[in-house]
Amino acid sequence: MQTQASHLAYIDVFHALALVAIIIIPLALLLRRVRLGASNAAPAH
Repeated sequence: MQTQASHLAYIDVFHALALVAIIIIPLALLLRRVRLGASNAAPAH
């Protein structure tokens, strides 16, 4: 009984992490690329 419960819990965690990855990957692709040598950077003060 314990082995089956552990297996089902592992599958649940795997599905939850897969769902998080499916949500985060497209959001990461939507982020703008930062140019390090940009001359139009705002002043710090």
